[in-house]
Amino acid sequence: MNVNSREYLLDELNKKNKNIIILDNNGKQITKTNGEFDNIFISHMCLCTNCHRIIEARPYSFIIEDSLKRRYCSCVTHGYSNISLREIIVYYYLKKYFNDTIHDFNIDGYSFDIFIPKFNTVIEYDGKFHQHNYNIELDNQKNDICLNHGYQIIRIREPGCPSLIPKQKYIEIKLLKENSTLIFENCLRQIFEILDSLNKYEFNINKDILDIFKLKGDLLYQKSLAYRIKNITEWWDYENNLKTPQEIGAKSGQKVWLKCPICGREWVQIVKDITGDGIYCKKCGSHLS
Repeated sequence: MNVNSREYLLDELNKKNKNIIILDNNGKQITKTNGEFDNIFISHMCLCTNCHRIIEARPYSFIIEDSLKRRYCSCVTHGYSNISLREIIVYYYLKKYFNDTIHDFNIDGYSFDIFIPKFNTVIEYDGKFHQHNYNIELDNQKNDICLNHGYQIIRIREPGCPSLIPKQKYIEIKLLKENSTLIFENCLRQIFEILDSLNKYEFNINKDILDIFKLKGDLLYQKSLAYRIKNITEWWDYENNLKTPQEIGAKSGQKVWLKCPICGREWVQIVKDITGDGIYCKKCGSHLS
């Protein structure tokens, strides 16, 4: 079989990276019979069905044999997707003024950026990846989920993101192309005006930026293996692992090296298995759960 062909690519993905779907320039899934496809060495938009994130990559990087070079979505390699700074800024001020605000809220198996129970409101921050056809369909589905639960949904959409249909299902705040703190502070005012028009709230991103970065670090750490398994550092093989337990998410599918602190035995284990089953040394019987 031609290694540049779509048949070869799809067969190999099915064996080695099932959570990745390759999209063509129109945002349609490439199958053995449909979708525009050149070859596995030209960049395509690739959809991760695990976290619904779209990344741009050469398809061959998902199927090469060397596991150290093979490409995965960050939700697999780290166990979580990265969080945009603007999303964190929105969450920071909502949490500051409405303490019950929740980040990364799950409804019917779908993850939503922010939920404010006090106002029964969901907020989604839509960046450039929401410009593609698949995410447009997904966003419409998530709008329907919110409505079915009686939640109001506010969408903050970057330039280039098309309006979703029908617009009656959500409130849209469109960002301008200019990127400045003053412009984004105006976006915050619009959000708070929708939530609570009777009170005045203050925003100063430049003044609060260090606290905002700290909050982002705290949110990522709470999803890490180090946070979930408190004494994992005692079992971590720092010589063989490229990352620390603080840098890998607890739900990661990545393989890591462990080293028994009692007998010194070394072995490889999948991170999500560590989170679910704990650690057990077959040589001396020591364990960590």
